[in-house]
Order: sequence, then structure tokens, then C-alpha cells
Amino acid sequence: MAPVVAGSNPVTHPTPNLNASPLGLPRTYIDNRSKSVTIGTRRLPMAPVKIYKVLMEWDSESSAWVTYVPELGDISTFGATEEEALAMTRDMILGYLEASAKEHVEPSAPAHLPKLVELAV
Repeated sequence: MAPVVAGSNPVTHPTPNLNASPLGLPRTYIDNRSKSVTIGTRRLPMAPVKIYKVLMEWDSESSAWVTYVPELGDISTFGATEEEALAMTRDMILGYLEASAKEHVEPSAPAHLPKLVELAV
């Protein structure tokens, strides 16, 4: 931005970066039709995403959030906060899938996943 001198005209303003978000980060656009993501000016193919159901509970004895992934044999981890527990769970799932692929073993899903239901008593 050019300095403003008393009596000078016009006042200049910085040119906005249309590829940046208000925080200065690159803008991100997801195009589901072409299965691509545009970050700033770069267009990248989207990686396939699998969503896993995660059971999370507070363990008062260890003062930690504990997570279980029923679809992957109830693998489990924990964290001091919900966010930390979910981050640890994501890393655990990626590690499990990587190890399964390395050993050429297909992760087996249980025949029936747990179901959370409400029961009025």
C-alpha cells in the first residue's frame, strides 16, 4: 500500500487477493462432478474418502476420552480432549489400513455393527 501524504489525491488501497480467504489462506473449492479440489490456483484430484463410525466415551478412571472403531475390530485409542482423541483415532485408522495393505490383508468388518437406540422406561 502506498503511503498517504497530506493533500495528495487519490488514496490507494491494497489490491485484494481473490485467491485468498479473509485469513490470508488459499481459497478452497470442491468440485464433486469432476472429483477435484482447487486450492488457490492449483487443481488437484480428490482422494477417495471412507467414513468410519467411531464410538467415544469418557473414562473417569484415566481422565481421558476413549474411542473404538467397530468396523476395524474395535481398535481403540484415547486422548485428553475429544479433539485429541479423534486425531489419535484418525492416525490409528490410517496406520491400521497401511499395515493391512502392506500385509495384503483386507480389513474385515463385523457382521453386525453396534446400534445406538433410545428406550423409554
